[in-house]
Amino acid sequence: MDKTTSRELAQRGTADLDVRLFWDTVTDELAVVVTETATGVSVELATAPHEALDVFYHPYARIGVPRAETTADVDYPIEAWN
Repeated sequence: MDKTTSRELAQRGTADLDVRLFWDTVTDELAVVVTETATGVSVELATAPHEALDVFYHPYARIGVPRAETTADVDYPIEAWN
């Protein structure tokens, strides 16, 4: 997203994360930028208008954070989910 043509629409944060929703006024695109405050590492997530607030409030659902290694290789039977 071009920083010269984007506008910040929303911002929220915790001690660990900074989450911002941007709109590009030229391309009409939306993006959520998630920054880990301790490291400064950022991820930009392009989003459709109808998903923008979901991505803003639940960015890790879009990022696809992997499960812990202790459970990643475990094959749980479907019955265990009920």
